[in-house]
Amino acid sequence: MALFLTAVGLIAWLSTHYSFEADWTHSGRNSLSETSSDLLATLNAPVKIEAFVREEGELRRQIESFIDRYQRSKGDIEISFINPDLNPQRMRELNLGNGALLIHYQGRSEQLQAINEQNVTNALRRLSRSGDRWIAYLEGHGERDLRSEANHALGSFGSELERKGFKLQPLNLAKLGAIPGNTELLVIASPQLALLEGEIALIEGYLQSGGNLLWLTEPDSESGLRS
Repeated sequence: MALFLTAVGLIAWLSTHYSFEADWTHSGRNSLSETSSDLLATLNAPVKIEAFVREEGELRRQIESFIDRYQRSKGDIEISFINPDLNPQRMRELNLGNGALLIHYQGRSEQLQAINEQNVTNALRRLSRSGDRWIAYLEGHGERDLRSEANHALGSFGSELERKGFKLQPLNLAKLGAIPGNTELLVIASPQLALLEGEIALIEGYLQSGGNLLWLTEPDSESGLRS
């Protein structure tokens, strides 16, 4: 359970890791902040938004009015509405609730359940970043697999990361002898064997150069921590 909660926490961290400071208070309730308008001006491709909301009710009208503020600043933002009651399988696959948005930009997508200007603009900023976002997960020491659905694996967690736009890559340091320079985050998921001294040195060097590490482990376990 502790390992699962840590994984959920990582998804939340990844969703906010690229957030930025801005003054979101402004006098015009029907217009966007300068921060949002400036970002939209940099987007050179269409944006497609899927809104998962029931046809009747105030929520749909609120979402229409809210997205209209973005459409007035960027004319090629397209929104479509999907009734969750008529698409239960897709809702389960995406793990979405009524009122959620799925934003698409240049082949990437991001989900939002809490809809406000800060969240939508931050999501667009993350989607607009060029280059692939790689997460490497260590293997070779009995770690849990981020791409397997077997018992005690973390396949669901890995799938959620991929839906967030990240690319996953297994990493065997004993074979490769290096951590790729484009690794945004290194995940070590409950290793059952101790890491080699050379592997620890590579990880230390990665962290000293500004890399990010998530070490998932069981309570009171020291597996993998000692060389």
